[in-house]
Amino acid sequence: MSGVIIRNQYLDRLIKERDNELIKIITGLRRSGKTYLLMMYKNYLLSNGVSENQIVYINFESFSNEHLLDNTELYNYVIKLYDKKKLYLLFDEVQLVNEWQKVVNSFRIDIEADIYITGSNASILSGELATLIAGRYTEINVFPLSFKEFINFRKVNIDDKVLVNKEFIEYFEFGGMPVTLGLKDEVSKYDYLSSVYDSIILRDISSREGGAKNTDTFRKIALFLMDSISSEISINKLENRLKDNKIGVGRATLNNYLKLMEEAFIFYNVKKYDIKGSNQFGTNGKYYISDIGLWNSQIKKTKSDLGNKLENLVFIELMRRKYDIQVGSINSKEIDFVATRNNERKYIQVAYEIPKKSEREFANLLDIKDNYEKILITYSNSEDNEYKGIKIINIIDWLLEDVL
Repeated sequence: MSGVIIRNQYLDRLIKERDNELIKIITGLRRSGKTYLLMMYKNYLLSNGVSENQIVYINFESFSNEHLLDNTELYNYVIKLYDKKKLYLLFDEVQLVNEWQKVVNSFRIDIEADIYITGSNASILSGELATLIAGRYTEINVFPLSFKEFINFRKVNIDDKVLVNKEFIEYFEFGGMPVTLGLKDEVSKYDYLSSVYDSIILRDISSREGGAKNTDTFRKIALFLMDSISSEISINKLENRLKDNKIGVGRATLNNYLKLMEEAFIFYNVKKYDIKGSNQFGTNGKYYISDIGLWNSQIKKTKSDLGNKLENLVFIELMRRKYDIQVGSINSKEIDFVATRNNERKYIQVAYEIPKKSEREFANLLDIKDNYEKILITYSNSEDNEYKGIKIINIIDWLLEDVL
């Protein structure tokens, strides 16, 4: 891909964390840009006084490094490179290494090292071995490209509303997986996104210990979740739908499959929250997919999906902005998102269009009587930017906001 995508949000975080005692663990969806981020950071180190022989970069997906998947081999390899000068260890897809936590923890203890690792599965931070590094790491979650990153790469003038809208339509179709920006046509983009999806199913889920062995059933469950994006779902509802489609799967297996999807960062589960009672419901919630391009590569599109897709896009952007997110409930009415960050709270409703002379899209927000910010995000152009205290924001303007 020609050009460079500088992901300052993540690069600045790594620079800030440089040379502290914590292991920097970079997690996120496969092919979302973790490897590229490591390479950007390597270039930063080289341009800021670190010599080439102090940097040890290993991509464990490369066949040339297969021998290093044994943690003893990896340990011996790195120790031989250590000559009393600090090493910067950049380990890509470290979850492939046998009991990687043991060897990484040993590097932290035995040599002077600043350690950065990536993983495409959240399970690397769970289990008995993870206790070895508990309290000694910081996690940086990398998402696919934001719309702002997308148009910055395209060098689009944000004041050119027509061109920006054209770029948004493409982003809304193909999402933010970085490689898609270098592909020229729709077929190649969808082929690539499908191959990423397949690699997540086969490599990050099915092949791992305790993974989904019945990939056909797993795929069907994933498709049911995609078809239910933005709809409230429960285990009972999902079980019944599977039975209606003559798919037999036990509850324990179903729960495991849902967990595997979340650990591989394909889906996020958002719980329901009672705004009046300040209580979280235990079971019901919604699932959102990590990239809208992956959704479009697997689901036959219809016009009725536009609102659901827009809601999914808002969810991922809120995650990217580090909000804690819940689905709100008040007087049996739903608030799409209750977004909380530190002492800040926002109530957000999403609508692809706002019908003229209709209060329906505002009614749920109007039921909330506290003084926190209330926002309606929409693709349609509104003559007003406010309705009874509720802000009306165009999705493109919202995505391009300057945020901390």
